[in-house]
Amino acid sequence: MVVMGMALIHGNPCSSLYSKSAPDARRYVTLNHQYYSAANQITGLADYENAPVTSSVTASGYGMRDLWDRIWVMARIKIKICGITRREDALAALEAGADFIGLNLFAGPRKITVLQAAEILAGVGDAGAAVALVDLSTADDFAAANQLAQEYGVRTFQLYGDLASVQILPGADVHYWPVFRIAQRADLQSLSAILPQMPFPASAILLDAYSARGHGGTGEQIDLSWISEAQTADELRTLPPIILAGGLTAENVAHAINTVHPAAVDVSSGVEVVGQPGIKDHARMRAFIKAVGL
Repeated sequence: MVVMGMALIHGNPCSSLYSKSAPDARRYVTLNHQYYSAANQITGLADYENAPVTSSVTASGYGMRDLWDRIWVMARIKIKICGITRREDALAALEAGADFIGLNLFAGPRKITVLQAAEILAGVGDAGAAVALVDLSTADDFAAANQLAQEYGVRTFQLYGDLASVQILPGADVHYWPVFRIAQRADLQSLSAILPQMPFPASAILLDAYSARGHGGTGEQIDLSWISEAQTADELRTLPPIILAGGLTAENVAHAINTVHPAAVDVSSGVEVVGQPGIKDHARMRAFIKAVGL
């Protein structure tokens, strides 16, 4: 079986999916809505529940139900819960179905230290789910990021600051998610020219709302019509997979997904205890993750 056109956050080949369990695989593949229709074409079935468990084995050796599991892994949107400051919140996020947890070593009220990040990772036991927020154009953040990578196994870094002056971390399997804070429609038009000039390969890009109040977690939203218009004008075609952030909640995330079809969604303040930045409300996290899957 060959399924063409898959966009990967981590750049893994399609075939690698079949050597991974579903929990592992979901961290490496990203959303593409065409896979739902592809699943129907491949299996000849309208839905997962009617898929035979053991019969109708495909040429790949997988039964239809197993094949559906793998296609679902490829098709579903990825979820990042950002601004994690406590071990119990990290565990609750991942247990509820989040794919990534964001550890902020950069700035703001959710900023934590390398030691705090290490304690969270020790509790989670899976550095592959961690995304460290850093400014790799500064010596301090580079040292912190390098420590997380070398000692604790973190491989994904969400980049702030002067992106043109990023210091590349050692290792070929490091993944970079540059953040672009969108203040106007024209900011999206410039991305296809900016990205090739960066001194690192972007595995994905995170689009957040510009805010004078901070570099994220402010609850402010991007005008989704800007992104939709840019997509219609084919201005984003050459870009890596898009992670959408900025003011997302359980109440508005489905609309955001249906409007711009991102590869992943990123939430922080929208799943927190009101008035307590960095303290996650577990019920709100579960509601958000459920809303993404609707």
